[in-house]
Amino acid sequence: MLVYGSLAIVLLNLSALINDRFILSEFDIRKEILEDQNSGTGVVEFAVFVATGLNIFGAVFGEGGSIFTAIAFWALGQTVLILIGKYYNLITNYNIHEHIEKDNVAVGIGFAGALIGIGNLLRVASAENFISWEENLTTFALYMLVGLILLPVARILTDRILLPGRSLADELVNQVKPNQGAAFLEASSYIGASFLITWCI
Repeated sequence: MLVYGSLAIVLLNLSALINDRFILSEFDIRKEILEDQNSGTGVVEFAVFVATGLNIFGAVFGEGGSIFTAIAFWALGQTVLILIGKYYNLITNYNIHEHIEKDNVAVGIGFAGALIGIGNLLRVASAENFISWEENLTTFALYMLVGLILLPVARILTDRILLPGRSLADELVNQVKPNQGAAFLEASSYIGASFLITWCI
């Protein structure tokens, strides 16, 4: 237990360095939070740590593995988290980095929900007793494939069902005051969808 607890702390701090370098890579996060007091950046940083914690939990959970399998699944999850950050920017029709740097908290909230949703999927994808690399990696890949498909679907459904007649993107980036209520709807749809996926698979 002590070994895995210490490993989790090391991985959390290592993840923080990696995520700051690759997820919000287009501006200085430290400057945005400490000097500019940018709440949008703070919200995303919060989500990154939650998602990372969920990923680490899944990586160290279960029986039959070792410290090496834990590190391997953490690294896989960490890679997925970075790729999802890039993927999310592709499925929106605006640049999330540009708007977060402009203190758009609503965009930060929406992005944060996507990161936490994926973190929850990573938790379940890795939190299995280790049977074999083939079986465990197949399970991991299944969860990630479903997540990649349903991430944009959750966004579309939020747009069509929860905000009928309105555009989610328009509410987040084209208003004089970005609509944080719409952002929370988007974020909760990602997180809720992640729980629905984990219950159904």
